[in-house]
Amino acid sequence: RILWNRLKSKKLIQLTDEEALAAIDYWFLYRHKYLLNGREAVSPRKILMVSKRLPKLGVDGSWILVNLIKGLSSNCEITLLSFMETEEEKSHATYLQQFCKEVKTITLYPYSNELKSSFLFSKLFAVVNSFLLMRKEVLNQLKNGDYDLVQCEYLHTLNFIPNLNRFPSLLTHHEVLSLAHERNFRAARGVVQSISRFLKWRVTRVYEKRICRKVKSIVALSPVDQDYLESRLKVKHPQLAHSGVDTKFFRPCAGCPENPNSLIFVGYFKHPPNVEALQFFFRDIWPEVTSAIPEATITIIGRFPPPEILAYSQRDSVTFTEFVPDLRPFLQQHAIFIVPIISGAGLRGKILEALAMGKAVVATRLSVEGYPFKHGRELMIADSVEDFVHHTVALLKDPARRSELGRCGRARVEAEFGVARLTQAYERLHQELFR
Repeated sequence: RILWNRLKSKKLIQLTDEEALAAIDYWFLYRHKYLLNGREAVSPRKILMVSKRLPKLGVDGSWILVNLIKGLSSNCEITLLSFMETEEEKSHATYLQQFCKEVKTITLYPYSNELKSSFLFSKLFAVVNSFLLMRKEVLNQLKNGDYDLVQCEYLHTLNFIPNLNRFPSLLTHHEVLSLAHERNFRAARGVVQSISRFLKWRVTRVYEKRICRKVKSIVALSPVDQDYLESRLKVKHPQLAHSGVDTKFFRPCAGCPENPNSLIFVGYFKHPPNVEALQFFFRDIWPEVTSAIPEATITIIGRFPPPEILAYSQRDSVTFTEFVPDLRPFLQQHAIFIVPIISGAGLRGKILEALAMGKAVVATRLSVEGYPFKHGRELMIADSVEDFVHHTVALLKDPARRSELGRCGRARVEAEFGVARLTQAYERLHQELFR
C-alpha cells in the first residue's frame, strides 16, 4: 500500500524510508498479535506513551497523567517518551521511573542563559531540533518495540507519530483548542479582534479535525469537550474519561493552622487562560475584596508568570511564587482557593486538588464546566463579578461555612474522582481498542 501510494502520488515524498519501515513493521506486529487465528488481546501489556509535557506533581495539569501512570503500572509495562522544558525537571523523570519500564526525555531548552541572551535564534533552533529528535525516537520505538498500544497525551503530540488510526492507539485530548478559540471569537470586541480570532479559530479547527484522524480513538476529559468533538469536529465516537486525583496524597492535615483572610491561585502561565484569569481578577475583583477586607492577601503559584501579571505584585498582600516542591502545605495554609477562569476549555484539575485538601473554592461557572459539583454544596459558583466578590468576602468572614464546603467537596471527590476510577476508565478504553 505504501509503495502504491508513492507511485501514484504527485507529491515528491509521501513517507520517508524510516516512516515506511516503521509502518510496515507495526502492521505485521499488529497482524501477528491480534488478527491471526481470530484471536484478540485480553488487555494491553506494553504501552508506548508519548507526551509533549513531562508529567509531574506540581503546579500544572500534568499531575493527572502522573496519577494515570501510577494506576496503570500495576498491570501494564509503560515506556514514556516526553519533552521536558529544562534540565531542572530531571527529578520528575526520576520519580516516574519507579512506575515505568523506561522514561526517555528530550530537553526543549538545553542552552544556558548566556547563550540565550547572546544568540537571538537559539530558542527556535533548539525547539526544532528537539521536535526532530522526538519524531525520530517515536519512529524508532514503533519499529523496534513490541508494543500493544500507543497512547498520546496532548493534541500536539500527534505531530510526532505516523498514522496509527488502524491500530490500537488513542489520544487524551486535554483541551479542545477549537472550542477555546471559538469562545474567544464569540467574546471579541471590534472588527480587527473579531477577524483575527475568527481566522485563528478556523485554522485551528481544520488542523484539529485533520490531526485527530491519526489515532483510532480520542478521549475527552469532560462531557462538553466530548460533545464538541463529536458534533462540531465530526470525530467518530469520542470517549469520556473523568479525571482523578490521589486522595491519599492530597488530604487535609488535622490541626494545621490556616491564615485568615488569605486567598490562593495556582496555574501554569504558559496556558493563556490562566493569564487572562488573573488579569480579570486583579482588574475587577481584587479591589472590591480589599475594600471590604483591607487585610486580605493572595498567593499566586505558577511557573513562567509574564511581566503584566508580576506587575500586580504588592508587598505583604500579593505574593508570587514560581515553584514549590510540594503544593499541599500552601493549599492547607490558605482560606479560599479561587478559580477566576473566563476563557478556554477542558477540565480545571486544580479544583480537584483543592477540594481533596478540604478547601473552600470560589470559581466562575466556566471553571467548573464538565464537573458535577453543585453551587453551595461543594463549592461556590460565581456568574458575575458581583457574585465572585460576594462569595469570597462572605467565606472569608465565615470559617464555619468554609469548613462545611471543604468537607462536602472532599467527600464528593473521594466518591467520584479517585485515581482508581480514572485507571479503570482507561483500562476499559484500552480493552475496547482490541475489539
